Amino acid sequence: MNEKPRQSLTPPDGQKKVLLHSCCAPCSGEVMEAMIASGIDYTIFFYTPNIHPEREYLLRKDENIRFA
Repeated sequence: MNEKPRQSLTPPDGQKKVLLHSCCAPCSGEVMEAMIASGIDYTIFFYTPNIHPEREYLLRKDENIRFA
């Protein structure tokens, strides 16, 4: 597979920390890895009250914890 090098990310206004909203680990995983590669410190904010049924919410929550 021909992979392109990851482009470095830069937070706005020269900030060093980012609050990252995450609905699930598969959606946020690539962004988390890109932030780590760019030296950006981030905090994951998991908040998805519209996810139903509860077992789906818990699955997404657990995957975020596992991935982090």
